[in-house]
Amino acid sequence: MRILFVCTANECRSPVAERLARMLGADAVSAGTRALQGRPMVTSAAEALVELGGDPSGFASRRVTPAVIAEADLVLAMTTVHRDSVLLTSPTAFRRTFTLSEAVRLIHDQDAETVADLHSARPFSTAEPNEDILDPMGHPYAEFQSAATRILDLTRVVVDRIHD
Repeated sequence: MRILFVCTANECRSPVAERLARMLGADAVSAGTRALQGRPMVTSAAEALVELGGDPSGFASRRVTPAVIAEADLVLAMTTVHRDSVLLTSPTAFRRTFTLSEAVRLIHDQDAETVADLHSARPFSTAEPNEDILDPMGHPYAEFQSAATRILDLTRVVVDRIHD
């Protein structure tokens, strides 16, 4: 199963999620809703990733496109705005597009084990405040560490529980 992680510039949150998911054994990629092609991960995100055991080497940003979305079995956005942007780009991806926090909530609340389970569980679970993984750009390094740790905790649940 291929997981696509999405954020804005594809230079911080989504590449951290991609590399952490790979570290956990998943087939993962990332893209950004407003990404410039070929940019490296920002230094603070890369450092926070390394602290958690991930590898930022060779990363290059890319933009979300219908083709990128079509290659993914599961699309996990960092915020509801990113999720909605993915769905504007590719409305047919609705059944497999969630925020990362939403997917984990559905796994816990509804015992979802597949992408189809996640979609089926959606009407039976209510979003909680502060589910979005906020952008640490422009904030102290501790915010990058906090975001990366939260991404790892959530990504681990998805990788451990969701299967084809």
